[in-house]
Amino acid sequence: MIIERLAVETDLAGLLDDLRRGVYPDKNVLKHLTDELHLTQNSLLRMLTSLAHANTPPYQIATQLTDLTKKHIALTQRVGDLRYDDAILQNLGNQLTTAVATGDLTHAEELFQGYKMAELYKKKEDKAISHREEQHQQTVEKLKKEEVEHRNQLELAHTKVVTQLKGEIQRETEKRAELQTSFEKLQQQMASLEPLQEAQKREIAQLQQALKKTGTKDTSAQLARAQEALNRDEQKHAETIYQDILAGGGEQVAEAAYRMGTLLDSRHDFEAAYPYLNMATQVRPHTKKYAEAFRDIAHKVENQWRQTDVHWKQGHYGEATTQRQRLVKLWTNVLGSEHPRLAQGLEDLANSYWAQRQYDKAITHYRRAQKIWESVLGKHNPEIAYIASSLGTLYRLRGELVQSEETLHQSLSSYINQLQIMRASVAYNSSELGIVYEYQGKLDDAEKMYKQSAMIYEDLGSKANVARNYLQLARLYKHLGTFSEAETMHKRALTIFQELDSKGNIANSYIALGELYRYHSNLKQAETMIENSFTMYEALGDQKGIATSANALGNVYYQRGQMEKAEAMYRKAIKINEVQGHELSVAYNQGNLANVYSYQGEFEKAKSLTQAALATFEDIGREADLAWLYGNLGSILIEQSDLDQAENMIGKSIAIYEKLGRILDMAKNYGYLGRIYTARNDVDQAETMYRKALKINETYGLKYEMAYNFRELAFIHSKRGELKQAKAMFQKAQKLFEELGNQCQLEFVKEQLGELH
Repeated sequence: MIIERLAVETDLAGLLDDLRRGVYPDKNVLKHLTDELHLTQNSLLRMLTSLAHANTPPYQIATQLTDLTKKHIALTQRVGDLRYDDAILQNLGNQLTTAVATGDLTHAEELFQGYKMAELYKKKEDKAISHREEQHQQTVEKLKKEEVEHRNQLELAHTKVVTQLKGEIQRETEKRAELQTSFEKLQQQMASLEPLQEAQKREIAQLQQALKKTGTKDTSAQLARAQEALNRDEQKHAETIYQDILAGGGEQVAEAAYRMGTLLDSRHDFEAAYPYLNMATQVRPHTKKYAEAFRDIAHKVENQWRQTDVHWKQGHYGEATTQRQRLVKLWTNVLGSEHPRLAQGLEDLANSYWAQRQYDKAITHYRRAQKIWESVLGKHNPEIAYIASSLGTLYRLRGELVQSEETLHQSLSSYINQLQIMRASVAYNSSELGIVYEYQGKLDDAEKMYKQSAMIYEDLGSKANVARNYLQLARLYKHLGTFSEAETMHKRALTIFQELDSKGNIANSYIALGELYRYHSNLKQAETMIENSFTMYEALGDQKGIATSANALGNVYYQRGQMEKAEAMYRKAIKINEVQGHELSVAYNQGNLANVYSYQGEFEKAKSLTQAALATFEDIGREADLAWLYGNLGSILIEQSDLDQAENMIGKSIAIYEKLGRILDMAKNYGYLGRIYTARNDVDQAETMYRKALKINETYGLKYEMAYNFRELAFIHSKRGELKQAKAMFQKAQKLFEELGNQCQLEFVKEQLGELH
């Protein structure tokens, strides 16, 4: 049957007939069967390899391997039956005997060789089959062993996990038992204590919460179940789960509150959603989606409140009152009894009661609102005055005139106080705006603001602020060249500060007056004023004031030509201001000290200091101070014969002063330009610049600047050979330097006059 089945499966019917006739198979036929066997073996190997790379338990591999091996053995047996069946060998033997008996030796020889070869092949195949069966058995045993080991490992891991879980359950049980015991003890203590103390109540609540948490369910799983319920449109079931999470506490409280709130929001139940979304933001205030959801629901609730305003304006007071009561209750529960939003709601609700002539309720709600506003804003806020005014009217409507009078007086007093505060704010802002206008060169606007501020402060009786406005006006008039008005303002300010006995401000006023006198070339008075301030600041121990006085005295000494004294004062000011950390003041002092070095011919030192001061003012963009230093640097560069760069610096200075309307300061720069043209031998253009500067200085009586203008014009006439005109200019300069007490310049001019003779 095996041979027949193999023949059918391989379509080798002819081979079977040959064997039955005793004819040995052809070699090609045997090769075909052998190849089929090899294919089966290869298939087996591929399946084994696939199994080896799969995550399959060993016992499953063994089962599949057994099936494949059986198939392999069956095929091997079919080929073996074909090759080495005992019947074939017997048939060959019988044919061999017959051939020998008949004397057909050639055929007998062929049969003998075939018989021997078949017998040999059969022995080899039997041996091979035995070896394969042995290997198969070993493989099966090995896989069974691995299967047992794998099962043992699984059982060990399972046992370990079970043991660990039992331990955790045991510890949890013990913890719960301890908490339960503590809770029971406290309950026993409660029974014996009357009244129960608040501290014990809190402790019991904490223990109850701890007990509840020890039995808390997996809130993440609960949230998932709630979502599944929503997917099935089972909203009530989802709400129950959310409430369970909120009651149990834990990390998911904020998320549960958020989801509960958004669910209610989706049903347009805004008032119910409001507290849940507020809870989410309170627990997790930095979570963006919670904050956005609460802002959205708060906006919707506010829209409901605005709808009550519509009802109220339409005269539907009852409907407006009902809605307002509900929302006030909501804000009280959620935001607390001291929240400003609640105060606003209480006021509106009071108005509703008032409109319905329910005066008692209106008064009650106004008082609640008043209490909140006082705690938040203080007693002197306009909102408090408004409520007091409303209460006064309500008391009058109830016939309580004494109470009405008292409350209305309170309201009026508050309004008056607020009016004064508002007027003071107007005055302050006017003053500040004046400073801005002054920096922008809008001097008329600045004057208007300073005067407006002073007038308001006078009405309010704020003398110190009035005096400060006078100082601002004095500074403005100084730059405008109206020195008499500037002096008047300074003296008014000084008088007020003396009345107030404000020593620091008195000293500051002395400096301001001294600087004005110096600017107007009244150096003796200037020195007296500044020395007074110096003495006062020293008595007060005010280092900043001492430094300011020292710098101002240095300016007086510089204008007199007393360079050693000027340098000492500037250095004193720099030292103090550096210690105090006043960078701007140091920069001013450096700019002034640079002028001393320039006067003494130490131009590199002067240039270095001026550039350092410039760097400070450029950082903050103080235009007026930058213009001053650009001009000074231009003057130094003229002495160093760097005329183009000097002209550039002076041009920048003039541009700023023109923008700011500082005509007096422009005059000095015109004088610098005259020096540049003189150095270039353009005497006509130089004369034009000097006369332009002289015209401004004569208009405003600036003797110090006029003296220098006359001196430079004298040199121009001298270069042209116009000795008579030169002499006249030198004589004018001589007279002014004598008045100023500038001995150095006076001697220089006398020397020039002598040379003309």
